[in-house]
Amino acid sequence: MVKDLANLQRQFSQALHYQPFSMPNLKGRGSEEALLQIYRNQFVVSLKESMDRIYPAVKMLAGEECFDGVTRHHVLTTPMTDARVETYGFGFDNTLSSLPNIHEPAPYLADMAGFEWQFLMVSQRDYNAPLFPIEALSKLTPEQIGELSLITAPNIGWHRSLFCIRSLWEAVKADDRDVISQLRIEQPEQTLMKKTLAGVEIIPLSDEALRFIELSQQQTLGALPPELMPQLRHLVQLGVFSGFSLTSPAQHKENNDE
Repeated sequence: MVKDLANLQRQFSQALHYQPFSMPNLKGRGSEEALLQIYRNQFVVSLKESMDRIYPAVKMLAGEECFDGVTRHHVLTTPMTDARVETYGFGFDNTLSSLPNIHEPAPYLADMAGFEWQFLMVSQRDYNAPLFPIEALSKLTPEQIGELSLITAPNIGWHRSLFCIRSLWEAVKADDRDVISQLRIEQPEQTLMKKTLAGVEIIPLSDEALRFIELSQQQTLGALPPELMPQLRHLVQLGVFSGFSLTSPAQHKENNDE
């Protein structure tokens, strides 16, 4: 029975996405195709409304007509992976990148979508995070310090862009058209997002600081480039790291996944 239900759900999902399907006839007033089209329309509208809420800056920059067309394309080509309609929209940056008529004249739109999705993810996290144990770190030997792996705080995320996405997002949010028109769009920006009691804090990062964060996800402290080490104190003060482990980053991740 469970297998039959799963198959029915899969077939119905295919029908909503205009893909070949095989399932029992729909019963009701009107033809089967007309009834199915009602479901499709409501399905598309519900998911597009979710994406309107998640990607307001993309919508403003692309224009309502363009945004509506691209979100409809995304809905019909990207099936839902869970039942939470309010968070549907993962991969919209890839959809924008895959459309030459959108990506070539406005390549920053995909980056803006990635920024807004990361903002959503961070906004849903708990703002409580452990403080970095400075005292415990001071008790380690130099050899142990070189072998330790930093643990990122659970309330942070980050975004790297070849464009001034953070500045553009802030200007769109403030509806400041003058600032938008004056931005140098091809100015790279790195951004830290931190969930706090008041909401999501947006913090500019240097390229070196973000490189430190990114590399610390795969390497021990001693393996990081020496020129990046001055970033550690600043990132600890920002609350980027909540602890450390004497296992490798890969082993620490495996332990957390178990």
